[in-house]
Amino acid sequence: MKKHLTNNLALKLISVLIAIGIWVLVSGSTDPIMTRSFKNVAVTVQNGAYIEDTFGKIARLENESQTITVIVTGRKSVLDSLTDIQAVADLTQIEDMNLEADPVMVPVSVTVPGIEPENVTAVPQNIEVKIEERKTKDFQIAVTQEGKPDSNYAVGKITMEPNIVSVSGPESIINKIGSIRAVVNVDGLSEDETRQVDLKVYDNNQEEFQETDLQYLYFNSGDSLKATAKITLWEKRSGVTLDVEYDGGAAEGFQVTEITTTPDELTVAGTDEALKTLQENGNVITIPDEAIQIERPRVDFEVSVDITKYLPEDIVWIYDDENKEVIVKGTVLPVDSKEIDLPVTQIQRQNTADGLYVTFTQDVISLRIRENGSDLEEFDVNQVTASIDLSGKQEGEYTVPVNVTLPEGYTLVDSVTANIRLNQKVDSASGTGNTTTSE
Repeated sequence: MKKHLTNNLALKLISVLIAIGIWVLVSGSTDPIMTRSFKNVAVTVQNGAYIEDTFGKIARLENESQTITVIVTGRKSVLDSLTDIQAVADLTQIEDMNLEADPVMVPVSVTVPGIEPENVTAVPQNIEVKIEERKTKDFQIAVTQEGKPDSNYAVGKITMEPNIVSVSGPESIINKIGSIRAVVNVDGLSEDETRQVDLKVYDNNQEEFQETDLQYLYFNSGDSLKATAKITLWEKRSGVTLDVEYDGGAAEGFQVTEITTTPDELTVAGTDEALKTLQENGNVITIPDEAIQIERPRVDFEVSVDITKYLPEDIVWIYDDENKEVIVKGTVLPVDSKEIDLPVTQIQRQNTADGLYVTFTQDVISLRIRENGSDLEEFDVNQVTASIDLSGKQEGEYTVPVNVTLPEGYTLVDSVTANIRLNQKVDSASGTGNTTTSE
């Protein structure tokens, strides 16, 4: 009986060993040990303060050394589930503390959950670190307005708090900073407002800084790169006119007969007090003679004026485009002459080709006339006859000379032209075209 039990136990042990062997074989075939490479693993720098506290300098990774490849050996099931590979460059482990070396080499330590350290390899095993002097620089926040407030208002001022940001970091990165900007959205605002806005760092090429550089910068505003924007709205006022003064005069025998501006009226915005003062001055803004200096011209002149230089305090000009200039035009004529407007309806059209009709691109043309025995004050424009000759002209746009005959006692100072377009007539019966038939 004892012998039977002993033999039976041996059989059981053999069965267990066979089962274990089968399990090992099956496990090896379904979950084999294998080696896999994980590329672009980010490297985290630790103990950066160690270099600064010990040597008074700053350490940073070169851009091309920001990631490594990690080679891992282990079970397929483990490798398939890996999500958290940590690569660390500990600056206290710098192999050679000769910080004058370029580059300085730092060993990389990699931790892979579920994998023994001897089965993990970092490629490269050391990364290059640049050791640089610390630099601090102040930047005034540049404000960019986005959107438009309510139609009755304009943005008078945007005040930033703080107005200046102090930035510290590696010298090479500080030198790349071109500006620090705040984008302030004012769309639809109808009252003053104070709000927090994000600040963004731009390089000298006006490209926004990436996190790879931002991580090395320290701001006096703290970890949160924000500032407070105080938005002040001013009420608008339309119909403001310009009074133009000029220094100098026309050449001998000539006179400046008229000064005009483009635009002829401005829309401005300002504080209540500034708008009140402007109203007391007749809603007129003066362009002083220092802005327009003429040197004895014999012909018309044109001057571009940056009107923002001559606006009253706390008044801004509201304009539709980026052009901040007013165009001042001066009309120069011989003495005893003047400029009058002749309606284009008084111009006769001669020799218009069949099937065409004429349209003018202006309502009037200017005639410059001089006294020649008669008084300019008695000139009657209705006594002027004028015509254009359209011989040989087909459909299209033209600038054509105008033949002008003045009443006795007057002469023309300059020749006259008109801008016209010849259009094809369309049969009105078809209902598809313009039925104008001026000829």
